[in-house]
Amino acid sequence: NLLFIGSFRHFPNVRAYQFFVGQVWPLLENQHPAIRATVVAGPYPHLYWPHPAPHARIELRGFTADVRPLYSDANLVLIPTVVSAGTNLKALEAMAMQRAIVSTSSGVAGLGLEHGRSVWIADSAQEFAAAILRLLDDADLRATLAVNARNIAVARYGWPALAELQTELWRSLLVP
Repeated sequence: NLLFIGSFRHFPNVRAYQFFVGQVWPLLENQHPAIRATVVAGPYPHLYWPHPAPHARIELRGFTADVRPLYSDANLVLIPTVVSAGTNLKALEAMAMQRAIVSTSSGVAGLGLEHGRSVWIADSAQEFAAAILRLLDDADLRATLAVNARNIAVARYGWPALAELQTELWRSLLVP
């Protein structure tokens, strides 16, 4: 199971979806007959993407109040962004949920993730599809990426780490 979460109200997520269904999915659909993809496109996705999902094994959902069960069911989280214009919160969420991520470079920019260690980075459709197939077939590598990404999320973005940064900021402002 593949999971992509990105509100279509944000244009880069529509472009990411176009890249995935138009260029990546055709390379996957016949290679792995059990592969399925769930796309959570936020409220009213039909306003931004008026077409149905191009394949019966791609589920296009609107707003989903609780995505945790989707993460639990997912083997891989996809971040196929081709243009970057956001905070990469979808990557942080996947990291916190301890899920292996296949992303373009822009999808995880600035988060300090390392290709092959805490994320799999693939920028072309061929690389993206090959990464998905490889990780679906290699549970150990998927688990390693997921654990390492979770450790980074906790160490750099968890409440204790953020509280320490906030404390340092206050100290720097209060002490001459």
